[in-house]
This record gives sequence, C-alpha cells and structure tokens, in this order.
Amino acid sequence: MAARRELISQLIVVNRSTPQEVMNDYVLARYKPLIDVIARDNLTPKQAAIALGVAAPPSWVVSTPQFQQAVTRERESWQRAYDITRRDVVEGIKSGIELARTIGDASTVVRGWTEIGKLCGLAAPQQVEVKAQINHDVTIRDLQRLSDAELLALITPQNGNVIEGEVINDNQ
Repeated sequence: MAARRELISQLIVVNRSTPQEVMNDYVLARYKPLIDVIARDNLTPKQAAIALGVAAPPSWVVSTPQFQQAVTRERESWQRAYDITRRDVVEGIKSGIELARTIGDASTVVRGWTEIGKLCGLAAPQQVEVKAQINHDVTIRDLQRLSDAELLALITPQNGNVIEGEVINDNQ
C-alpha cells in the first residue's frame, strides 16, 4: 500500500495532476482490457469479466463518468475501425438477396427482406388479440329467473346426494 501511495505521489509531481486525476488514470489503466471487451462485444462489465476470466470491477468503478466515457470512446473507436452503419448492413443484406434470387432460393430472399424491414422499422408490430367472455350479469339474471326446483336440479349432483342445510334470509 505504501508503494502505491509513493507511486501516486511521484505521478502527481511528474504530471502535475490532482490525486483524483491520477487515481482515475490508474483505475482506467487497470481495467483497460475489460473496457476493450465491453466495447467490442457489447457486454456488461460482469459478462466481460467472466469472458476474460477476471474479477468483475466494483460498482463504484463502473459508475464513474470516466469509466463510462472510456467505454464510449472505445465503442466509437471500434465503429470507426469497421465503419459500419445501418446503411452498410442493409446493402449487405440486399446483395445477399440478389445472390439468393439468382440461384432461385425464394425463402432466403423473403427472409432477407424481412430483416431489412425490421432494420428500417417497417415491420408491423405483433398484434395480440385477447378474447374474454364475461357474462356475469347475464348469468345472475338467468339464475334469478329459475324456480326453486330448477335451482335445486342445477346444484344436485348426478348421483342424487344433497347436503341438507338451512337457508337464512338476511333481508327480513
């Protein structure tokens, strides 16, 4: 621990930085491989740590603006390196569709256009139809219209067993 403090104090003198800036640089340098994997593979810090076989960084490190900015810079760097945009993806799928069309593979053509539709936001949202039939009022009215004998026939089991009981009318 004393060696780390000595190193930080030397860095402060050399770089004329504040202790917080030096600490941020130290943390970012320590987690640089993790930041690279997070940005490249679009993983969470925990997933990236598992992929690298290292311990996950503490939440206070991940939540710092410096860590988030480092991940963002690295992602932008990957995008610039490959220079891939949505338009490039659509053009690639279109060329695959043309190739599938020349060899007569209709299902691949349809799948390609489906993917392009999804990428462009043209796919219709999936509609779910929920049918619920609730005829509670009708059932109550129907039961109220029945005579006592008809009600007794409805509640009497098929084998004829009836539980005897007493009816108490609360309305009186």
